[in-house]
Amino acid sequence: MLCYATVDQSFDVPYWIAKSDFSVYFDQIDFAFRDVHDVHPAYLSDWFHVDEQGRLRFRLSPVGAVAGKTQFISGRHRMAVILPHLTDLPIAFAFHKYLPKRERRLLESIPKRPLDMTVPLELPDFPIRDRLP
Repeated sequence: MLCYATVDQSFDVPYWIAKSDFSVYFDQIDFAFRDVHDVHPAYLSDWFHVDEQGRLRFRLSPVGAVAGKTQFISGRHRMAVILPHLTDLPIAFAFHKYLPKRERRLLESIPKRPLDMTVPLELPDFPIRDRLP
């Protein structure tokens, strides 16, 4: 499925993260916090919107840093759906102005590549549903 990335907040910065780096640099306890047992190959309609140009946009999962560890702000389930199917993961880093220097340095130290939101990204071809089973 071709779509474009979008972020929720003006201070969210989109990046590509290698799946191998995700498992090393991201707090896996926080990622598993919602304890999602049944991850179905489907998207929720809330994860998408259509922009003014009629392009389908996928909301990236935003991540911040707290107490020296990464922390998902939201989007754990979104990440769980795409994680097994992509080599590089689209994610947004929350670099808000109140982010302490220690946490900013942590996010900056994670290997990443800029994600251009004007270029379509390819997600697995899963159905988009209003709710998941």
